Amino acid sequence: WGSPSALPPSTRMTVLPPSLSSAGCATASSMRSCSSSAGHGGSHHASASVDESCGRSAEAAAEAFDSSRSALVERLLVVRQHLPVHVRPERLDGGGVTWMVTWDEWDLLATPAQGGRHLMGSLHLEVVFVGCLRQLVPKEAQAEVTRLLAHHNCVPVFLTEEQYTELTRGYSSTVLWPILHNQIQTTVTSGADCGRVTSLFSPYNRVNDAFAAVVKSSCRA
Repeated sequence: WGSPSALPPSTRMTVLPPSLSSAGCATASSMRSCSSSAGHGGSHHASASVDESCGRSAEAAAEAFDSSRSALVERLLVVRQHLPVHVRPERLDGGGVTWMVTWDEWDLLATPAQGGRHLMGSLHLEVVFVGCLRQLVPKEAQAEVTRLLAHHNCVPVFLTEEQYTELTRGYSSTVLWPILHNQIQTTVTSGADCGRVTSLFSPYNRVNDAFAAVVKSSCRA
């Protein structure tokens, strides 16, 4: 699995195979979830309360995703820092803007950290990715992007600019990630700056709340 061209056909598809998205089952769907090693959505924070705006956006994303499904199926939620897709705006001749969503084939390659996602076509269940995008999406475009992502079995976590900064340069990336990978960065430990680490923790909690709201809305009883 050294290159995108070596991926199985199921992961090169624009949409997941019908067996993953529309196969019915007689009993209620069972929920499974797993999180990436990015340091988000820990069990301690997943139960934290979220503000109303975060909850509303999470519910909208979940509703858009469920509206594209014809029947309840067993579902696996893969919660990770970034969704394995490319999202980009394209200008129309008339002056408007449309959005394009494509798989990030390199991000779908099988590695231990990524959970062997090349096998998702053989799991006989619906694989749903939950995570944020690698760029900010204007609020007025979020509904359209959410609908497009639903066709790729992806549910987005839309973050504010402040939250996105925390995600990429805050507690999770400068404290948790190095610790979990046996790499203590001097930018954090230099001078035993505990005050700086403490100041990063509150924004980290808010990002966790945003992820928790989307995960909760994506689960089915």
